[in-house]
Amino acid sequence: MARANPSLTPVEFEAARAMLPNFDPERLDAARFVLVNGMSSASVAEKYNVTRQAMAATVRVVWRAHEKYKEAQHAATAGTILIPPGWEQVTLIAPAELIESFRRQIAEAQRGAIPAPVMPSTKKKSPGAKRTRA
Repeated sequence: MARANPSLTPVEFEAARAMLPNFDPERLDAARFVLVNGMSSASVAEKYNVTRQAMAATVRVVWRAHEKYKEAQHAATAGTILIPPGWEQVTLIAPAELIESFRRQIAEAQRGAIPAPVMPSTKKKSPGAKRTRA
């Protein structure tokens, strides 16, 4: 049984490509057909006259670069906002009425079992302040 290929948006793919400056551009173009356009590794391998194994290896290299990029993005925001497990931070560009609907869905999820994201405190404790337990 064939396994479905992972997929990337064009922007995600270009971010991963930027992390592979010494990688063969033609192999990256081939991986784009698989990861972005959804073509099978076998058909792209045939088109580029490489083995299926070589095509699969190229896709894995690009996918790992994508994962490293996501980790770096997460680390860059780690100090500014606490993201609960199972949540992701995204930038959303959409019509205003859809964004309002999405915000309502998020509010409903926050009232459920998933805790709301919390901004870390930027207040500094005064040297003489003591903690008390409730």
